[in-house]
Amino acid sequence: MLKIRNIIIIIVIAVVAFLAYLYFTKPPAEQTNLITSSATTLPNIDGSVPGAVGGGATSLVAKDFLALLLNVRNIKLDDSILADSAFKGLRDSSITLTQDGTEGRPNPFAQFGNDVPGEPTESLDVPEDDLSDLSDILDLPDLTDNDEDTAEATTHFDDALSITSVTPLTGPVGTVVTIKGFGFSKSGNKVSFKSSPIQNLNSSDGTAIVFTIPSSVTPLGLTQPQAVVQGIYSFFVTNNKGKSTSSWQFTVTPTP
Repeated sequence: MLKIRNIIIIIVIAVVAFLAYLYFTKPPAEQTNLITSSATTLPNIDGSVPGAVGGGATSLVAKDFLALLLNVRNIKLDDSILADSAFKGLRDSSITLTQDGTEGRPNPFAQFGNDVPGEPTESLDVPEDDLSDLSDILDLPDLTDNDEDTAEATTHFDDALSITSVTPLTGPVGTVVTIKGFGFSKSGNKVSFKSSPIQNLNSSDGTAIVFTIPSSVTPLGLTQPQAVVQGIYSFFVTNNKGKSTSSWQFTVTPTP
C-alpha cells in the first residue's frame, strides 16, 4: 500500500509541475498581435501605399504623421518679447572682484592689530639738555654719559672667576683658544696648561681671554722644557682672585 501511495504522489507532483511549466512558458495572447511582417512598406507622400491595388488606399497613420509635420512647419517664434521694455530694462548685476594687494596677514603669528602695515615713524631729535632733565625726573642714569663710562658699567672684572665656554677644544700646536667666562682681570691672568702657567693674558671687559697652545712647556719643579705632543691636557685660569671654579680639557691633535 505504501508503494502505491508513493507512486500516486509522484505522478500528481509531475502533473502539477508540467501544468506550471505550460502556464509560465506560454506567451501572452496580446504579444501575438504585435508581430509585424518585415515586408511592411512606408506610405507615399500623398498617403497611398506603394504596390496597393488601385493605388488609392490611404493610411490613417500616414495622414496623422503628415499633419504633424505640417503643424511643425507652421510654428513661428514670436520675437516681440525682445522688443518689450521689461526685457530691455534688464541689466547685468554681476560683481567683479578685484584684489587690492592686502590679502592675508604679513605675520600670521602676530597679535591682531599689531601687524597692520603703517607709515614709518620719524625719529625725534631730543636735545641732550632735555634728556638730562628727563633722567633727573625719572631718577635714571645720566643719558649723556660718554662711551667710556658705559663700557666701565658693563664690565665683569668684579665677578667671581669662572669659565663658561672654551673655543675650540681640539687642535694642533699653535691653535688660538678663546676662553669665555667672568671675573678675568684686565691683566695678569694666567692659564695653567700641563702644570705650566701661560702668563700675562689680558681681558678688555672681564669676560674673555685668549691664549695659544704652546709647542713646549716647563712644568713646575722641572728645569727642562717638555714638548707638547698629541694628547689630552687639563687647564684652568688663575689671577689675583685665585683659581677658576672649573677645569677644562684640550685635545692636542697632530700637526697637519
